[in-house]
Amino acid sequence: MGEILANWDESDGSPYNYHLERPSFQYEEPTWRIVPYDQCRASYNNHKKGIKSIFVGNLRLWTLHLIENVEISTLITHSEEHLSYIDIEDENINVPLKVYLDYPFSVCVEAEIFPLRRKELYETEYHGYFPVGYLFWQVAKVYADIYKNHWEEVGVWGHGLSDLIVNGCEIYEDYSVMIVLSS
Repeated sequence: MGEILANWDESDGSPYNYHLERPSFQYEEPTWRIVPYDQCRASYNNHKKGIKSIFVGNLRLWTLHLIENVEISTLITHSEEHLSYIDIEDENINVPLKVYLDYPFSVCVEAEIFPLRRKELYETEYHGYFPVGYLFWQVAKVYADIYKNHWEEVGVWGHGLSDLIVNGCEIYEDYSVMIVLSS
């Protein structure tokens, strides 16, 4: 065996645990309600200015809804650097996003997704923001609740929760969101 080259300073502690100070997170569960279909369509057809288009490929709602820890949702968030968070002009956003869901339902559902609040160890206040993985995790939780407990109220058309795939989303200046799903 040859000479081992290393420059680790033992005064920094173990290299295994170095820089593992984790931020703390707070979040609220998403809420949803059935809204008139014209409100849902109006959200998409008003030629609003889009502020962010996100394409994520194929994320299964079934898999996303199984996540139990908000920190795990950041694995999706950090899978590609340009998708790390939804860059809305307000760095510290404290209003919910309104997400309109109509596929594969007979009605339109308006979900409110509240910002994730994060505080680094050296900070004293929580700051609201929307990591991409967090947004899609919250949408998956809404779908899971509807499919598990309210499927008769919304009238599901021919696709189970495990059929649904998130392909991306469009975020508009009024903080409304159109989720792009396929099956």
